[in-house]
Amino acid sequence: MLARPFEWRDLPYLHAFREQTLFLDSALVLTRGPLQVLGSMLSAVLPTAGLFTAVVQDERHPRARLMGQIMRLKEAPVARLVFLSPERFIRGDFFIPLLRLLARQAAAGDALRLLAEMESDHEVFPLLRKGGFVPYGKQRIWRFSPGTLPTCDGDSLWRMASGQDAFAVQQLYARIAPPSVQQVFPRLPDAERGLVYARDGVVLGYAALQYGLRGVFVRPLLQPDLDTSVFRSMLGTLASLSFLRGRPLYIGVTADQGWLEGILETLNARPGPEQTLLVKHLTAPFLRQTKPLLHSAHQPGSIVL
Repeated sequence: MLARPFEWRDLPYLHAFREQTLFLDSALVLTRGPLQVLGSMLSAVLPTAGLFTAVVQDERHPRARLMGQIMRLKEAPVARLVFLSPERFIRGDFFIPLLRLLARQAAAGDALRLLAEMESDHEVFPLLRKGGFVPYGKQRIWRFSPGTLPTCDGDSLWRMASGQDAFAVQQLYARIAPPSVQQVFPRLPDAERGLVYARDGVVLGYAALQYGLRGVFVRPLLQPDLDTSVFRSMLGTLASLSFLRGRPLYIGVTADQGWLEGILETLNARPGPEQTLLVKHLTAPFLRQTKPLLHSAHQPGSIVL
């Protein structure tokens, strides 16, 4: 198998199989859409943009190839596995060499972990486990269609976070996030971006926000002993924000925040399937010492595996 960075000659192939793509970063797809073609083009011309797309192909049958992409998160020492395409070639002889190349590139960019998420009953799940991914949590994504969010009665209990809230939000995260999650994210990324709920000067609730043209994704982090009205107030506050602009709202509920699901059900939010959150640790010396591959017509950086 030949493993190499994505090149322009791969564009027609990726475009042809764009409907046969497995996405492993739900928030990215829900907020920005399936941008695998555009993202791969960007990674080919701007290797410093935080994206890296790789290709593994059978040297005897060049049209048989598997493509995958990672995204480096600048706010944390992790990278995310974004997509694999086409699905029919997500099998061991293609996937393991592809994963090795993506992992080396992520580690060369100072990432310590590679993340992915998918349903645990998906046929590809055992292959990710074979590739070194281990579960660190569960999540379910709930969807509110435009115009279906509850409105806020009276003054909102929530407000937009600022830089001054970052430390208090980190304290909340350290208090209530499961140890398995804190091992992956020792600190909460973008702690000053989102909504906060404070009482007597103590932050008791935080909602991380991620938004794009396709929708808004919310990751709530609430102290479990809070009254359900606090969560309802959060939803009402979100309904009043201008950047929602008629787009769907997605609530990513992790297993430790599972008490919120009963509230979402009563509000007629639509649940998605349960997903497993996966991490692959990239601390092996051979990964850390690998130099980044440059996208260049004269130096393609191909590796035979």
